[in-house]
Amino acid sequence: MPRITDYLVQGNNADEFDRGILSRKATPVNMRLFRSSPFFRQLIMDVVNYMDSHLSMTYDDNAAPMGVSAVTLGIPWNIIGYKHKGRNKFCINPKITKYSTDNTETSTNCGALRLNQDIKVLRSNNIDFEYFDLRGQRVVEKHVGRYEGAFVIQHEVEHGLGVCITDKEIKQEKA
Repeated sequence: MPRITDYLVQGNNADEFDRGILSRKATPVNMRLFRSSPFFRQLIMDVVNYMDSHLSMTYDDNAAPMGVSAVTLGIPWNIIGYKHKGRNKFCINPKITKYSTDNTETSTNCGALRLNQDIKVLRSNNIDFEYFDLRGQRVVEKHVGRYEGAFVIQHEVEHGLGVCITDKEIKQEKA
């Protein structure tokens, strides 16, 4: 079954991808409207439901942690989702407020780009971040570790900033 993000790479060679929407900064969700307008709230919830079905469809319990951003699905709002303790968790207007100084070089890929091979990137082992939950409440999470989703959150927040994983690649020195 084709993945929803296939439209981003259709018609390209295996080593090419369309940066299109992925290179643009996401538009913040207007939280005043989210809280006050049932119609706008329903529109955002429809986007979240679409993201939820994508995350559920592509997530494999034996695979590496996975996330999704609205941007990777062609929707320009700043919303991300990721698997957390077996459940899909969604964050509206997420922002990382602190990166730990201890980092890990990790080999990874991106579902929207579907690179031929993993690339190496540097990720902070712990982050603090804030976002709005699906009730419209501001949430602050501190010391979110690698195994609580820090790597995935960093990747998805970067999508919202218009940063592709290939922009973060650690270039290997040639011998």
